[in-house]
Amino acid sequence: MSLTSELKNPNSKIVKLIDSIIPENEANKFIETHNEILSKAKIIYPQEKSDLLTVGGAMSHVIYYQMTGNWGFDKPTMAMYGMEKTMSKSERFGFYAIAETAKTQVQKGLIALVMAYYDGVGRGRPDRELKKMLEANVFSKKTLPTCILTKTNELMLDTVLDIATLIESFSMGWIDDLKSNNIEVNATFAGSHIVGGADAQMISNGILIDIKTSRLKAPFTKKDLYQQFAYWLLDYDNQWGINEVVWIYPRHQMFLRYQMPQITALPERSKKLLTSKTNDRKLLTY
Repeated sequence: MSLTSELKNPNSKIVKLIDSIIPENEANKFIETHNEILSKAKIIYPQEKSDLLTVGGAMSHVIYYQMTGNWGFDKPTMAMYGMEKTMSKSERFGFYAIAETAKTQVQKGLIALVMAYYDGVGRGRPDRELKKMLEANVFSKKTLPTCILTKTNELMLDTVLDIATLIESFSMGWIDDLKSNNIEVNATFAGSHIVGGADAQMISNGILIDIKTSRLKAPFTKKDLYQQFAYWLLDYDNQWGINEVVWIYPRHQMFLRYQMPQITALPERSKKLLTSKTNDRKLLTY
């Protein structure tokens, strides 16, 4: 079980709790307004055979890199956990050295793809086909290619080019507003265990950051809203001091940022219900 699974279950305690806090008409209005803004954007469509799920994971690492200037090799993230499980220390340090040389968008796309692969390894979901591609194009080499010239593997080619296009086309000038000295990747919460595991993509100085690479004109769903709100609730000891949420849409070249009170006028007492070790279990567990 995980938060993703919980949100698909209409009988989940946390879903019922959020339903009781956010009136359905308010949730629908928020979703409709959010999608209306996105629908006006010019979308960067993916390459024909791009692996869209992998691109989504890779872009979270790209944005972290844009915010910090490094790939987070010193962070206890899922990607780093995956590397530590399957690579020797010398292999990891060899990869770190190669990653630091990434200059072009294609090179950065390759490194982001590696990080996305090891996210899957860390979660126990290794992609064997992707591993073969990376071994041929990254791990077996001491330097990164300046471009991808061959079409021997169109999936690899299209996926990397898709990431590179998003890096190049998505203006990151506004990212300065999200930078801080306290950026956490795969942040967990005091209540993560209640739903069998829950980790946010990124938190920067109290701002929840979620990256979406959907090619739909109106991709925002109730699950997207509930997921970030659930993180806020599960942080019942207020470890992260969450007061804002930002959804980033690289394909739409847009981001939408909200103060938590803009999402719903949540009474403080609703969160206080979760601060009690007895009440959190009564409300959220079976």
